[in-house]
Amino acid sequence: MENTNLDFVLRKLYDIRVEIIKESNACSEREELSGKMSYDDIFNAYKNIVKDADEKDVEYCFQQMQNIYLFSYGHDYIFKNKLKADIFGTVPMEKLIYPMLSQDVKKKYSDEFVDLDNPNLKQNLKEISDIVFIYTEVQSLLFFLYNYDFLFPERWEELYKGTSDEIIRILNESGMKIGDFLNELVDYKCDYMIDVFGNISNSSLREKYLKKIEELKNEKKEIIKTFHHIDLPVTYFLNHTIGDFKEMVSQKGDQDDDYRRLNPNK
Repeated sequence: MENTNLDFVLRKLYDIRVEIIKESNACSEREELSGKMSYDDIFNAYKNIVKDADEKDVEYCFQQMQNIYLFSYGHDYIFKNKLKADIFGTVPMEKLIYPMLSQDVKKKYSDEFVDLDNPNLKQNLKEISDIVFIYTEVQSLLFFLYNYDFLFPERWEELYKGTSDEIIRILNESGMKIGDFLNELVDYKCDYMIDVFGNISNSSLREKYLKKIEELKNEKKEIIKTFHHIDLPVTYFLNHTIGDFKEMVSQKGDQDDDYRRLNPNK
């Protein structure tokens, strides 16, 4: 019989939720984005191309992924279009979300709660599944805020009816800063590239492109360090205005207090 400990159950419920999100994303992207292909369709095609391709074709795929799909110009225009097509319900940034989810679940439950002999097993699984859903909504709001430069547009709560207060509570208690999110976003995007270029059959060519991805990651993270907003909580603009922020920057003696776009994709 399968192991039923809490880690196993949580992983299973999370993976099920992610698969549902992936399927939904693929359908919405095929409808909304040009070419009738989802991001996964495109990246899977690149996996097949680079496997036995010469360096010229590999480089073409690399430039397409970097400059169009993952770090496009126009303030990350293409990736933000993906987020919009997904209605911001894009597959979570697991390295950011899963540790928070796991910690929360383990505060409330133990292995005994998911034991097959537990008379409340069904209800306990539902409760854990509901927490998984909440954390995917936390991710959704983070993508939403990224799209709007971490501002909260009017009526933003309508996308998160019944969960908005809980989402904000989780983000406030997490202590997550804008810089934390942006750095994790760079990792998240580069993981897509690693997944593709790790399929190159030629070992020396594969290592060359994995190194290029690492260099790209470091380059983007250096750019993030130049932003004035990286130490602000991700929920800062829920209760503050751009004017508040500019005043704070001005008081610190920074002459360049123009409101800057919050992404490393210029």
